[in-house]
Amino acid sequence: GQKRTEFAIPERIAKQLDNMKPHREKLAFEKIAKKVNTSWKLWTLLNPLKVTKYNINNMSGDLDIVLAYNPSILRYFKSSAKDLWNYQIMKKAPTKELLEAIRKGVLDSGLTLEEIPELRNDAILDEVMGTKKMNPARKFWNKTKEITLWRENTLRLAAYRHFKEAVKEKKNLYAASRKDEIEAITDLDDKAAKLSRELIGDYGNISKAGQWLREHMMPFYSWIEVSN
Repeated sequence: GQKRTEFAIPERIAKQLDNMKPHREKLAFEKIAKKVNTSWKLWTLLNPLKVTKYNINNMSGDLDIVLAYNPSILRYFKSSAKDLWNYQIMKKAPTKELLEAIRKGVLDSGLTLEEIPELRNDAILDEVMGTKKMNPARKFWNKTKEITLWRENTLRLAAYRHFKEAVKEKKNLYAASRKDEIEAITDLDDKAAKLSRELIGDYGNISKAGQWLREHMMPFYSWIEVSN
């Protein structure tokens, strides 16, 4: 109804606020590079001869850091796998905890979904398969996608559950995160979320240059930056 409070700020700051994520027309070679890069990564998942190897390699990398840091995280593996199976595979309604984990970026921040954001919806299927009909190829794609994301999220949820308990008992807990950043967080669940994301690998939080590289030039580049 009434006039709202107004503020005067420097023009350079106003422009920055209006362009927090600047958009520009991509060059022709960028469009081609992105299409080729995305197609290769999709083929890595779609190809029945490669999908198993990809998942084993990805799983072993996540498991390695968990075992190196604290194997007790695996105590939560079975329950996490069961709860996520009901949600992601059986399509049951998510629990309050799962919704919280999604909101805090714990779930769906793995390598696969960040490297291939097209997996977030099925529009890419129409381009790859040329039809919306639920044929055997589409069924295989859907199941491959669901199981891959379920497998990635299981360790992440297990780590989140571990840290939610751990932060209540131990104050000086930093895992693979920066001490100053963890100490600046007052909410225990937010702290647990950050600890779990960065222990397994926060693939959604990489540099601008890294985002461009993984999108156009270097398939699965995120792993390189997160690991270093």
